[in-house]
Amino acid sequence: EDLYTGSLAMRKTALGHHQMALCLMEKGQYERAKEHFLAALSIKQNPRILNNLGALFFHLGEPDKTIHYGQDALKRLKPGVPSNIKLEIHYNMARAFLVKGAVDQAKRYMKKTCEMLSAGYGTPPARIKIMAWFGGQGIPCGSDKKGGL
Repeated sequence: EDLYTGSLAMRKTALGHHQMALCLMEKGQYERAKEHFLAALSIKQNPRILNNLGALFFHLGEPDKTIHYGQDALKRLKPGVPSNIKLEIHYNMARAFLVKGAVDQAKRYMKKTCEMLSAGYGTPPARIKIMAWFGGQGIPCGSDKKGGL
């Protein structure tokens, strides 16, 4: 099977659509990414896909949809799911609530995010991104055991 044929077969799977959406999102092609995230969800309702679609909507200036997909992702998490996923969901929810001006709700998600960072969760790129965002908000997070809030 050649690379092209394999690529076409991969695009018919939730994983294939999800990976394509992430690549398109990275390139700033948000509308095309949204199509692939939605195609992935039509195949499999997965917390990681839901969270990444929520993050996409944050980039599109739609924090209500970020919150909707984040809440759906949290509901679908199964026991034993890596906390790296929970970390990113809470981070996206904190940003969305903050943009909406719902400060108390944002603080609740920020606190949980900081607690998970302090416990060592998150991939190195995610940790750097999240700590930089908190730093930009003037909130120490991840380096102390108090969680910064």
